[in-house]
Amino acid sequence: MRKILSEKKGEGYIDIAVGILCLMLVVALAVSLFPVFMTKQQLNRFADEIVRQAEIVGSTNVNRRIEDLRFPGAAITLKEVKSSLMGISR
Repeated sequence: MRKILSEKKGEGYIDIAVGILCLMLVVALAVSLFPVFMTKQQLNRFADEIVRQAEIVGSTNVNRRIEDLRFPGAAITLKEVKSSLMGISR
């Protein structure tokens, strides 16, 4: 019995399996946390752009820039959409 327990022939396979399991857990954790850091980066960039616009304009009325950042490439503003919808519903 003692001889069977002292043999170490299959120990490498177990070490590799445990190592791969730990690696997969670390990758899963990184993948689940990555979107949080992406959102934080986008929010920081958005805030920097708004502050820069407020410095350039000289006031806190930066609604147009906020709309431009929220809807990039949109030729029509949110206010114009609301006004056109109000005209249709009458």
